[in-house]
Amino acid sequence: MSQVNVNNYLEFVEQEYHKLGGGEVMLAYEGEVSQSLILALTGLIELEIVKAGEEAKLQKQLFHTLVEGLQNIMKHADPLEGERTSMFSGRGVVMLIRSVEFYYVFVGNIVLSSRVADMSARLERLKQANDDELKAMHRASLKGNEISDKGGAGLGLIDMARKVSEIDYLFAEVNSDRQFYLLKLKLMRKI
Repeated sequence: MSQVNVNNYLEFVEQEYHKLGGGEVMLAYEGEVSQSLILALTGLIELEIVKAGEEAKLQKQLFHTLVEGLQNIMKHADPLEGERTSMFSGRGVVMLIRSVEFYYVFVGNIVLSSRVADMSARLERLKQANDDELKAMHRASLKGNEISDKGGAGLGLIDMARKVSEIDYLFAEVNSDRQFYLLKLKLMRKI
């Protein structure tokens, strides 16, 4: 397992970007995520996507994926010891990459090590699920059958999994009780 420098999450995510073998970085942000930041970042990216002439369906999927990813950071990031905590504010990183065939959305934040096993199991189910299974998970989540310790039913992750071509994730050690969680989402471009 790799280790993450707590002072530079973006550097770690850039290493994952380089594994893709290319692509244009359209957005790279590391820091505190708030609702106003989400609006600003997604507004800028939305303009770029429209200028690129992407199909309306892809624009909507990409925009939704970015918003959900940023909201996950805002609502679910665990602070490092000594960091200030607030109800709707988290620290994380987001990177949007455009290649010839795909868009990649990377979102990451700190989580307690005690949450990793449960998160990995949920993410693995999403990663392995087909469209029908994702639809069934979505319905079950809407009914409120599963609520996490942070108050969510996982609906955002399920929605993202339904909109992307591929979902992947990794955890890297920050210290003995914290891990850096990176969600990697891939959306197919129509060329």
